[in-house]
Amino acid sequence: MKTQNKRKSLNSRNIAISCMKVFTAVLMIISILGLPITTVNAENSYEFEVTNATNDFYVNDFAGLFTKQQKADMMEKAVALDKEYGGIQVVVTTVESFADCAVDEKNHGAFETSYAMYKQYGIGKDDMGILILFSVGDREIYMQTGHEMQIYITDSTAGALQDDYGMEYFRNDQFAEGLISLQEATISEIKSRVSQDWNAPVKDTISEKQTENNTTKKSAGIGAWLYVILVAIVAMIIGLIVSIKSLFTAKSKANAQKEKFYKELKDKEALYEQKIASIRNSAEINAQQTIDAHTKTWKDTLERKSANITSLEKEVSDFKEKLRETKGRLEEYEDKYARIKKLYPDIDFDKEVHEMIENEFKASALELDDKIAQYVNLPADKDNVDVFNEAIRVYNTAVSDVQKYVTTDIQKLQSLYEESVSLKREYERAEKEKRDRAAAKKAFDSISSICCNIRCGNHDNYETLNRAYRIYADLTSDEKRYFPNMEQIHTLESLRRSAEADLNDFNKARNAENEVHRIVNSIYTADEDDRDKLERAMRHYRNLSNSQQKYFSNELLRKLKHCIDEAESDHRRKEAARRRRKEEEERRRREEEARRRSMMNSRSSYSSFGGHGGRPSGGGAGRSF
Repeated sequence: MKTQNKRKSLNSRNIAISCMKVFTAVLMIISILGLPITTVNAENSYEFEVTNATNDFYVNDFAGLFTKQQKADMMEKAVALDKEYGGIQVVVTTVESFADCAVDEKNHGAFETSYAMYKQYGIGKDDMGILILFSVGDREIYMQTGHEMQIYITDSTAGALQDDYGMEYFRNDQFAEGLISLQEATISEIKSRVSQDWNAPVKDTISEKQTENNTTKKSAGIGAWLYVILVAIVAMIIGLIVSIKSLFTAKSKANAQKEKFYKELKDKEALYEQKIASIRNSAEINAQQTIDAHTKTWKDTLERKSANITSLEKEVSDFKEKLRETKGRLEEYEDKYARIKKLYPDIDFDKEVHEMIENEFKASALELDDKIAQYVNLPADKDNVDVFNEAIRVYNTAVSDVQKYVTTDIQKLQSLYEESVSLKREYERAEKEKRDRAAAKKAFDSISSICCNIRCGNHDNYETLNRAYRIYADLTSDEKRYFPNMEQIHTLESLRRSAEADLNDFNKARNAENEVHRIVNSIYTADEDDRDKLERAMRHYRNLSNSQQKYFSNELLRKLKHCIDEAESDHRRKEAARRRRKEEEERRRREEEARRRSMMNSRSSYSSFGGHGGRPSGGGAGRSF
């Protein structure tokens, strides 16, 4: 949009400059023909005195913008031009305001002030000079060109020099840098257009012959020139009407395009907000599910550990109770043993005690047999694992002296336990296999229902194929072993890879489309200045592969090619006009050099630090910033 506004501004300025050129050409034709016209005496309108030039002359820095080094460099370039080109002078003057440099203290404009200053300073030998007048306070610059310098540096050229080499600096308040750049560009432009022997003397016969021819042509063509003047005025009026109409049309189209751009921007903003909200909701749901799952796992683990701790505490309590009972019985036995030994000193108490203890062990073994004997006759079964384990645990908790009197077949009990454990493991393995097969079958059915109508993979069904593949990928390794048809998975993977490649092609084509849209939409009417941008846009398309180009908009491609054709056509037209203009300028330059050589018999000397007393300027161009 900024480029379109800039182009409209440039078009308006070019139209105004063209109209002024037409009007100036009409006045020049009238002047050449010697027709009577009533005009205001422009020279007298600008007859006022300005501040005298400094001793430096070429750089009059009244506003104090330049450093000593900058000023020295500018002086060196200006003096070198004056010496090399026999009196051509470029003078740079800076002021705080135009009112400050007028002695009468009146408020004169940029053109009037620069006109008076050019005349008073006498810039350029034979009016081959340029004055660059820069006002800091008015934020305005004006380039006055001498009558003869107008042949080489036209008003449009002066304006273009300011636009290309100075305005960017001036808008950023880099005044010194802008003026240095503008002076250097102006000197380079003069050197590229004017030959160093522009004022070399030639024989008078050439001048006389040319004067005679000009007089003959002038007297013979007055009638024809009157007709040309009338046609030029009519053409100027028609051109103004067409230009005004085109400006209004362009403005309406630009407004429509601006509204369309804002609408598309709002639609994209709403779409992005929806996507962000959806992503945020999904993230919150996933986070909450993850937190719930971890919380449940932690609770289950904590409950199991609490149960284990409770069981251990109970076992410790039972052991302490048994220990207390054993200590009590031991104390009772020791007391009985002491009394008996005292009453019957001749009895072998060790043997009696041993027999008594053995009887106790036998009684405990008989009691243990009563507890575990019933389990030996049970069959080996997955449901009896805990029963056999408990019987073995009871046997193992008894002391070895009790165990030796146990008559129950402990080996058989151990064998029944191990066989029951094996049966339980086999049952659990079979149950797990059954669950794995069921999960694999369910995944197979889900994938089949999703992919039943998909025969090829492309960007449209990539998400569907990816969702189907995730169903298989989420299966455990054991569940995958029982998947009914692995050929289906191979086909699914192949389709998914094709769809992913096609999706990449589609996205690259869309990205290229967006870049081309951005470039093409920034161009209202294609001209030669847009050739580089349009070529860059075409490269975005050409860099796509054949499979990617099929997704590129044909309508956009046609529009791009049309813009390129318009730009090339405008370039060819302007190139031909530039060649014609260059040839015309070269012809005029040769004629003017011949005329000038015929009028000069010798080259006059000049001062390096002063003017040559030329006439008032022949034109110029100014800019505000």
